[in-house]
Amino acid sequence: MSIGIVTEPDWGLGGIGVFGEEVCSRLLRREGTVRIEVDRNGVRSLPFPSVLTYGKRWLVGSKLRDRIAASDAAVVFLPDHRYLTFDPGSVPQTVVPYVHDILPVTTLFSDVPSTLFARLYTRRLSALDAAICASRFTASDLRLRTPFDGETPVVYQGVDQLPSNPEETFEYDLVYVGSTIDRKNPAFLSDCFAAAEEAGFSCAAVTDRDAELPGDRFSEVSAESLGALLAGARFYLHPSKQEGFGRPPVEAQQLGTPVVGLRTPINEEVLGEPSEAWLPIETPTDLVEVLRGDGVDYEALEARSAENAARFSWETTADEIFDVLERYR
Repeated sequence: MSIGIVTEPDWGLGGIGVFGEEVCSRLLRREGTVRIEVDRNGVRSLPFPSVLTYGKRWLVGSKLRDRIAASDAAVVFLPDHRYLTFDPGSVPQTVVPYVHDILPVTTLFSDVPSTLFARLYTRRLSALDAAICASRFTASDLRLRTPFDGETPVVYQGVDQLPSNPEETFEYDLVYVGSTIDRKNPAFLSDCFAAAEEAGFSCAAVTDRDAELPGDRFSEVSAESLGALLAGARFYLHPSKQEGFGRPPVEAQQLGTPVVGLRTPINEEVLGEPSEAWLPIETPTDLVEVLRGDGVDYEALEARSAENAARFSWETTADEIFDVLERYR
């Protein structure tokens, strides 16, 4: 019996797209795995949460269920837990999803159909025997926000070093990469940028096109330009209140750029030892003090940042996920 890997015909952009492309392609190179491709029915976005109507979510989920049931796989890996648009009990296989971050699919909905779908989704998730989690924090949050009581093996995501164009240089004191949705803490982000700019430090963000932030803003950049931007920054600001893993700050660490952020459980788990591999702050004033270099051993911080980021690789992620799936085959 084989291991089924659910894939997309086009992963597209975004963190989950990168994860799917990096991990699923590696899993499918292993002996005993088979591809189960999602039939999007002309819709590119993820089944949930998204702009899909309830009917379209049901249609995409039904087609995925039928393809899984028709495969010879004993266990099926879902690269994102939001592919659970079908009842896992309706297929003979053991279904094991990867849970990136449980918060968006349990609390962030804006209408009655989405709320009802979220309840249905959490029931489906809770019926599973196992869910691979992006971090220990995600595993804990999964149990907190849902009735799930199965196994929660933790497999960290990989981070590849971004390419950098040597002919392209950026020199900013502070950089942020990400969206400005609520859990990314946009008010704190804006206050930090404003305080830094007022103190004479330069800031840049790669974020939403309509985001209103002090400093320079880029809405679309190539991987090479992003690498050059992170490598040329003195510090990376990570303002998020809630993350399942948080790849951009680790990408910054990998390029030797120290991270400044809030002291949260996920940051302590992923970014390394506070004050050694990254710098915790509480207020924009704290940030300005860091930018002024007050008590900062930059060279040591830079070295520890890169050392922490070296823990994460896509090969390791794929290896550990495959080992978990083997246990259920």
